[in-house]
Amino acid sequence: MSGPLIVIMGPSGAGKSTIAEALAKAGGWAMLDADAFHSTQNIAKMTAGRPLSDADRASWVEAMRRAVETNGDAPIVLACSSLTRFVQTELARGRDVSPIWILLDVSQPVLAARIKARGQTRGTHFMPVSLLESQLEALNPPVAAHRLEGDRPPARIVDDIINLLQANGLDSTDR
Repeated sequence: MSGPLIVIMGPSGAGKSTIAEALAKAGGWAMLDADAFHSTQNIAKMTAGRPLSDADRASWVEAMRRAVETNGDAPIVLACSSLTRFVQTELARGRDVSPIWILLDVSQPVLAARIKARGQTRGTHFMPVSLLESQLEALNPPVAAHRLEGDRPPARIVDDIINLLQANGLDSTDR
């Protein structure tokens, strides 16, 4: 049996990690960040400005699936780009309930500015702004994805997600 999986998705710079952390805290749920599951080969490829293929993503998705499964029946929030149908299908494989997809919609200029700022302030993120175009081209959200404006204050976005989850029968008492 598997508990609810809430996937905060979108291209680099959309705010996935920020929103996922805040949502997990608000709900009292576990949170995973997909960036932690990339292989050193994939990080090197992205750092060099080369986009990943679905073949490159296979071991990454499998590592995330295994980590999510260890959470059992409790809800879990996953910050993951989930750009392609391959990733979406693999994350959903074997689940009792389909993942809840939350797409953070952010304009390309804002995404680029965020990626540049993140690189300058943190200096450690592997995603260069040069890959943004390929991410936007690869983005193929599920039909069931809930699209939210991702350039609003994080607290407002999290409130919207909590309202959406409650409307779908999931709240912070589901731990």
